[in-house]
Amino acid sequence: RDQKLKFDGREYAAKLENPDFQKLADAYGLDFYQANSSDQLNESIKKSFKVNQPSFIEVPVGPMPQPW
Repeated sequence: RDQKLKFDGREYAAKLENPDFQKLADAYGLDFYQANSSDQLNESIKKSFKVNQPSFIEVPVGPMPQPW
């Protein structure tokens, strides 16, 4: 976000992107759930408690507002 303001949108030094969270969960042997709504989040949490082991729940969000 800061680059958009300070460098006119140009990327400097690194482009930060999220990893493939499903592959990350698979690499650690975790159950993976993706929740795109509050209903899906509730279901994912219920499922993760039922398996009684660590789980990974991805909750995609939109762009973050500039804090300053």
